[in-house]
Amino acid sequence: MLRYWKHPQTEQVRLYVSTEVVQQALDICDLSYPASSVKAYYIMRDTPSSAAQLKVNIKTETPVPKRQILELKTQIGSAIEASSDDTWSDLEQKSKGKDTESKLCASAEKEKVQNTPPAQVASTPPSIQARNLDAAKVELAEVARVELSTRETHLMESLLSENPKVTITRAEGAMADIRLMTSTGIELLINRLRVSGKQTAGANSLEEKLESKDLFLDVEKLMFRAQTSDHPVIPVVLLEGNIGDTSVKLAQIDGLEAFLIGAQRLSVLQTLSIQHSAHVVLKLIQQVTNQESSVRKHYVKPTALIDQQSYLLQSLPGVSETMAEALLRHFASIQELLSASEADLAKVKGIGNKKAREIAKVLGTQLFK
Repeated sequence: MLRYWKHPQTEQVRLYVSTEVVQQALDICDLSYPASSVKAYYIMRDTPSSAAQLKVNIKTETPVPKRQILELKTQIGSAIEASSDDTWSDLEQKSKGKDTESKLCASAEKEKVQNTPPAQVASTPPSIQARNLDAAKVELAEVARVELSTRETHLMESLLSENPKVTITRAEGAMADIRLMTSTGIELLINRLRVSGKQTAGANSLEEKLESKDLFLDVEKLMFRAQTSDHPVIPVVLLEGNIGDTSVKLAQIDGLEAFLIGAQRLSVLQTLSIQHSAHVVLKLIQQVTNQESSVRKHYVKPTALIDQQSYLLQSLPGVSETMAEALLRHFASIQELLSASEADLAKVKGIGNKKAREIAKVLGTQLFK
């Protein structure tokens, strides 16, 4: 559908493409931009009898690849049955006619999620599902005071702010792109890495992070915070976007994920778009606040010296909290325990010969010879 518009002062004229047509074109192109961020319109080049020109602008946080703009133009032109040879007069006539509705025949899986029966949602492309995720519907148990670094985009701020229980503050030199401290003292740290083509690289894009080595510095900051804090810290990395559009080789991305998960023990989640990332952030906040006891069970570190020693010993094979206390009572210090023989360990109440052998094997010096 085309809508005629004339500037009240300059008298410049345009034919705007309806939001419905734009949305259907986005679905066919499998693009996750909100239709409200896309402006598509025809302009008159010289005279009404000359070919009209279609303009498509997308308001987003990073430049849009030309390939995507060309695909959108093709689908929009098909929707209104317009060709590159159509004149301004031809299109103006269409805007006045009754048969200007889109004639796109998008398949069922390309339809909007809200118009799709629940049984068919699973067949809807994930990118379309991601675009329709509603941040406002994520139920939070308490007000979430989210801290964003100055490098995080205003679009992310806007998306998170759609939830009525989220308040946003900005912080210079923040520990992470997104940070939350719950009322019970659990800290959530999230870094967002955008996977994008070289032409869409930005402040927190994967390409630039790898080139500048900032990625590894950011990871070190997260891990240092998690290891030295006296409260539970949950570090997370979001890998956002389509890896098929990036200039980074797939082997590099695999290596990065293996390093973050295997070596650094970070949680890495893949998201499809910034809308999807915002939804995942809110879901993480929801779980951290709702599952406090579970989080503390896995993340709380002891602060008293005796508790720290017990915590250390419980990492030995088969050593429970009770056994750790027995070992601490039997040996004068951790150093003496580390030097104990298998026979010495077997003398401790509750530690049998088999367990003493397993502990001695872990504490032995053979591995370092």
